[in-house]
Amino acid sequence: MWIEGRVLDNGMHAHHALQVSWAAPDTMVDLRTNDRSFRGRVVVVDGGVSHALSLENGLIALVDAAPAVAERLRGLHLHGRGAAAFDALEGWDGTLQEIRGSLLLGGEAPAVRDARVRAVLDWLDEMERGRRWTSVSLEGALAIAHLSRSRFLHLFSAEVGSPWRTYLVWRRALVAMTLASQDADLTAAAHAAGYADSAHLSRQFKALFGVTPSAFVNNSHFVQS
Repeated sequence: MWIEGRVLDNGMHAHHALQVSWAAPDTMVDLRTNDRSFRGRVVVVDGGVSHALSLENGLIALVDAAPAVAERLRGLHLHGRGAAAFDALEGWDGTLQEIRGSLLLGGEAPAVRDARVRAVLDWLDEMERGRRWTSVSLEGALAIAHLSRSRFLHLFSAEVGSPWRTYLVWRRALVAMTLASQDADLTAAAHAAGYADSAHLSRQFKALFGVTPSAFVNNSHFVQS
């Protein structure tokens, strides 16, 4: 998933995707973690790292934690660190192209080997297409996977790279804000993504992205690959 535009006054937040931010010409990316500050034309921060971002104008890629491309980006640019900043845009064209095939929305789903987890992800895709997120439940996933609760939760986390609940929160927030970015009313977008109301969406979205949904829609937008 891509985010294009401006992200300012961004509070501390964390999500499970690896994030790459590119600054527009004559601007910079500023990123703060719990113990360091980073500034550059390109900034990479690993999934799960709490951070705050300031971007006057640019492009952000959120790469799912599981696919091989995320591991490759970690190996190339992070070297075990939580975040890193780079002063030049040169040499990043290949990375842009590589990321296009590994986005959570509009791209390749998390790479999984287990057919039971794959079946559950296919079911989630079907629920998303039909705007039936209110019908998604752990019990429904267990019925599809034919596994016990403990075994499924362990297997799902190992295969997808994120716990079941964290993954659902992430996907639902992206679905809601994709709809909102397409001029849908925030309340309608929240309901379509399975939230009780827009207040519930706002709380979860701010925890994931550091800003409220309305502030996000006013300054930037999701761009599917």
